[in-house]
Amino acid sequence: MIPSGSGQKRGSIDRAESVSRLSQCSARLTRPSSPKNMNNPIEELATKIRSFLGRVAEGALDVGAFAVVATDEVYSVLDGLRTLQSTHAWCLTPSFPPYVIFAMATTARETSGLATGHAIYRFIRDWLRQNDWSNMRLMISEMQSYRPITAVRHKVIRDAMAALKWHGKNGFNAANLAVPSLFAIIDGMLTEFAEAAGVEKWNDRKRGGPKKLRAEFERVTYAFDTPALDLIFEVLFASSIGVTRRLNRHKILHGEWLRYGRIEHLIRTILIVDFLGYVIDEYVNRQAASDWTQPVSDKSVYSKLLSESPVESIAALARQRLTARGLLRGT
Repeated sequence: MIPSGSGQKRGSIDRAESVSRLSQCSARLTRPSSPKNMNNPIEELATKIRSFLGRVAEGALDVGAFAVVATDEVYSVLDGLRTLQSTHAWCLTPSFPPYVIFAMATTARETSGLATGHAIYRFIRDWLRQNDWSNMRLMISEMQSYRPITAVRHKVIRDAMAALKWHGKNGFNAANLAVPSLFAIIDGMLTEFAEAAGVEKWNDRKRGGPKKLRAEFERVTYAFDTPALDLIFEVLFASSIGVTRRLNRHKILHGEWLRYGRIEHLIRTILIVDFLGYVIDEYVNRQAASDWTQPVSDKSVYSKLLSESPVESIAALARQRLTARGLLRGT
């Protein structure tokens, strides 16, 4: 970002510098392994933000200055989303509304260390349990639209939700009861997915099953989803050897870890079920359509971040910074 005391004159950032900074920021997020159907998120978001701000205050700001500041804001948001998942082990799912995704990214980048983890958990927990867990109930209700979430599986998930509402009453621990059941659902979903994708021995690390499974998931996800996949595959396939502070399917289902009974772990597991349900449903739809180049739906986290709500919020942040630095014109 432009240092506040850099001595830049009002509106003095030229287009050449803007293009250079835009390219630098874009390069940070460009990965050789990114699916071919994914546009560069920095460029796409920056374009949408410029367009939005142009509609709101046409001619009111220096385009060059905005390109620099808005692009840095976009990268900061994307970096916050990566931190949210890779560092603090929260899986972003398509069930989160755009404004929630943006708010979580803002929380992740405005705090540090353990404070970030606590702040994010409180935010997710409080949002889900608003009005007697209404947002969690809505999320679970919408899961039944995903093909792998069969009626029987959906009933188990609803029971987990019901147990969650009784957590802490008379010493009852909802997570102790629900987390193993949800991992059993995940195993069933992955077994069916592996069969549809032609992946044998999907849970056999020695035969490369998890890597093959991951490769199939990457056919229908964006580079945006890489941290979520990293997290999920760590939870599902981490060795029982050693100590991990995160969820560990093997340790839980084999009785090696008995202190997983925390509400945050139950919420994390439900989010993983939701994410996998969406991705597997997307895979089956594209497989049926014989089209692996374009998403069948626009429900992905990537699509939601490109929607009006986060774009408006990021644009507002950019305007704030430009105003503070005297780089707005005509206002």
